[in-house]
Amino acid sequence: MDILILSGHYPPDFGFANHTYFLSQALSSLPGVTVTVLVSGYLSKSATYYDKKVRVIMIKSASSGIKGLFTYNSSALRFLRKLLQKHQFDIIHSLHMYGYPAGIMKKLRKSFVFVAKANSTWKGEARALSWYRTNSLIHNWKNDFFYKEYIVASFFEKWLFNKADEIISVSNEVKGEIVSEYKISPSKINTIYNGAPTEITKADSNKINSDCDVTKILSVGRLVPRKGVEDLIMSVYNLNKKGSNLSLDIIGEGYIKHDLVQLTKQLKMEGKIHFHGKLFSNQVNDFLNTATLAVVPSIYEPCSLFGLESLSHGCPLISSNVGGLNEILTDDHNVVFYRSGKVNDLTVKIQYLIENTKLRQKMCEFGKRTIQEEFNWNETAKNTVALFEKILTKR
Repeated sequence: MDILILSGHYPPDFGFANHTYFLSQALSSLPGVTVTVLVSGYLSKSATYYDKKVRVIMIKSASSGIKGLFTYNSSALRFLRKLLQKHQFDIIHSLHMYGYPAGIMKKLRKSFVFVAKANSTWKGEARALSWYRTNSLIHNWKNDFFYKEYIVASFFEKWLFNKADEIISVSNEVKGEIVSEYKISPSKINTIYNGAPTEITKADSNKINSDCDVTKILSVGRLVPRKGVEDLIMSVYNLNKKGSNLSLDIIGEGYIKHDLVQLTKQLKMEGKIHFHGKLFSNQVNDFLNTATLAVVPSIYEPCSLFGLESLSHGCPLISSNVGGLNEILTDDHNVVFYRSGKVNDLTVKIQYLIENTKLRQKMCEFGKRTIQEEFNWNETAKNTVALFEKILTKR
């Protein structure tokens, strides 16, 4: 099976690049599967190289964000036309919203199977941003701009999903959004959850933290409204005000970072809350290996990669009760859930987990087992190829 993956990100880029990397590597390790990845390279001209078994083609794309999304799709369309003249792929698989070139080529009746992956929906992003604008202490003019941009992008998204032969969603919540917002048949949508690397381990888990004076909390993700980092900052502030000794490490970049930094200063928490910007995966791993617990405070989160990677490291996890994690994890077993958007509930759950050493140790064990046995990239790749084979058999 010859697979072409369309994605805007690949290492040494950050964030979603890890999704592209781990999925493509896991797919390429399966018998009879070859993988080519067409990604943004921020280069003056295209370049091709092999990363283990994966052929990586980097094309010019000048910027990130939604603008980068459209520049990638424009460049990828030109490149894909030429590529399909020389090579016939069995499957073209787009990650997130990088499938417009395949949709256009499909319209031109090119004979390949096009499978689009929905890591979220623009309608979901817009809905979360609308909630945030009403409930947040932070008022950033860009919120209004991005809300309008998300609504416009949703029209293109609907077109893309209609052009795809099949759709993979990363959670049943996202599947439900596609059905309700875009009127796509549920029979066309297949839920395959994200995974995490299995080769990562965290020595002794919370034993290395049980006697520490400072409780270390870690959050990793884009600093945008839907990630809910403001709620986490307020919870850490509330607990420290009551006499706890918590530190919070925030890894990531985004357009509300300045607002979050200013909020931290207003709360006089600069010595406790630290912003580290974008970091490479190995640097994030170092933070996970020393964190007392990890928190996914999102308002909207289809299937958190950081949450799954936390489990892989044996780092106890607190998560809002939204999206894929809410579908695949069990409260007080491999995660502690709180009600999304409720700062008081998050505050209570952080204190509850900090005070319950035995639960943290149990969650460390069960979290790692969850990844090793169920939600790892090898399982994601097997489920993906099984779907591809089913589609090809029908043709």
